[in-house]
Amino acid sequence: MSNNNSRAVNKPNQFEGDKGKSKELLDNLYLYFARNTKKIQTNKDEVQCALSYIKGPAQFFIHTIITDAEEPISDSDNAPPIGLPSWANFRKSFIQTFGVEDDTQAALNKITKLKELDTFIKENLRKGYIRLSKSPMASPFFFDYRKLNDATIKNAYPIPQVEDLLDCVASAKPTMFTKLDLCAGYNNVRIKEGDEWKGAFITPRGLFEPIVIFFGMTNSPATFQAMMDGIFVDLLLEGWLVIYIDDILIYSTNHAEHQQCTQLVLQHLKKSDLFLKPEKCFFDISEVKFLGFILQPGQIGMAEDKVSAVLNWPKINSVKALQQFLGFANFYL
Repeated sequence: MSNNNSRAVNKPNQFEGDKGKSKELLDNLYLYFARNTKKIQTNKDEVQCALSYIKGPAQFFIHTIITDAEEPISDSDNAPPIGLPSWANFRKSFIQTFGVEDDTQAALNKITKLKELDTFIKENLRKGYIRLSKSPMASPFFFDYRKLNDATIKNAYPIPQVEDLLDCVASAKPTMFTKLDLCAGYNNVRIKEGDEWKGAFITPRGLFEPIVIFFGMTNSPATFQAMMDGIFVDLLLEGWLVIYIDDILIYSTNHAEHQQCTQLVLQHLKKSDLFLKPEKCFFDISEVKFLGFILQPGQIGMAEDKVSAVLNWPKINSVKALQQFLGFANFYL
């Protein structure tokens, strides 16, 4: 989908309709990006939109910083994003392998949830994320890429350490946060043309190969982190932004600066044709859950669901169970 269909939008507080709501209220709201929007009001300075895939009366009213749309934007598709990501250098992944061509085809696993399989295939064919394949090899569905991963040359790009990111946030002593979550995750990166067949997977409906990277491919996290770091390299050096794969956190102590920082991040997203999940974005808040932790002014604590997991941990009766518990607990030490 071309960038002309991209729209910068915002997420205000919930309200029913626009009864008595002033232009000043809208002007003070933040912006985010989504594809399937529908124009509901236009004037010389702004375009107001509603997200077609958000339910409820006017829960999300938005206005764009783009005013070149004269016709309503199509909302025929109810779940963004649609279409393949761009071929920018940082948005393609090589599957460099050794000896994988000689691998044998995977056995066809018994799949009991055919309805879910059909939904997955239909949606991803529609988006252009997969296609029918004639690959000489195949991995079991659902994306059991262990054999492919064993034969894949690993991408050494580093994934940030969670504790390092939290240290960056804590040292800034922020009082407000904005958290953004990308649509489509790894699917925002295309597989290099000619490498698609290596990721083929077999199903009762046929053999398919991915056009974009999926969860389970060994280099997906490193490739995605490298893409995000490349997009935001200038902002990451300023000390108010951290990114862990597809989770983006903006933090600051000044409201006006926080708005400016949020706008800069959104402009970078728009330029890169990346979109957000509005239902998972939180703007200008004093408490936020990020990477399993609760961040507040002057405090970083364990998320409530993680505390509950420890309190309700099943009885440890084996070395493996002990190792699992210690691994979980050490994450928070």
